[in-house]
Amino acid sequence: MFKGTPRTWDMQVDWLYYQSGRTVSAQAAQKAVAGFAAAGIPYVDTLPGR
Repeated sequence: MFKGTPRTWDMQVDWLYYQSGRTVSAQAAQKAVAGFAAAGIPYVDTLPGR
């Protein structure tokens, strides 16, 4: 527990890249995300319904 002034932060995320059951290098993730951005794809959601 923090004492004193409450802490705040602002996090800005362009992409969250995840592949189930695989280890993906930072370089491979950045390349995939760059490809999505270059194609104008703002997001891809392949997770099962919530």
